[in-house]
Amino acid sequence: ITKWITDNVSTFGNIIQPFISHIDFKEIHPADFFQKIKSLKEIFNIEYYVKLLEFYSFNDNSHSRFKMKIDYKFINSEQAFLLVNFIKMMKKDVLNSFIKFELLVYGSNNSFDIKTFYENCSNKGSTLTIACVKDTNEILRGFNPTN
Repeated sequence: ITKWITDNVSTFGNIIQPFISHIDFKEIHPADFFQKIKSLKEIFNIEYYVKLLEFYSFNDNSHSRFKMKIDYKFINSEQAFLLVNFIKMMKKDVLNSFIKFELLVYGSNNSFDIKTFYENCSNKGSTLTIACVKDTNEILRGFNPTN
């Protein structure tokens, strides 16, 4: 679809038009809508498309059904949702993938030092590091898309 020319989009629009009203767009993840459907805006009736954009842009409830359960006291499900979208923007090959959060090191339990960090986090694939600075509300983070 990314290489379609205008004629292809128009033909696709004519074919799918009778089925658009049967698509429950509220069940489509916001990131998927903006990455996959927004580029096909020509196939929609303009008023209907504007309503879809308003739903995804201004409706906080559209994000709530896509929140995940996170069982860590330093990050909540809303923050995890934002991090997943950040990761998907940074690493294009995970756009349609499930992202699993797994706690590899917990500094309070593992007497955190650089050796412990590398022993537990090296060769684990893409890693997201979140560090809470003791006695402050400051949170530091980093993302390594490779091993």
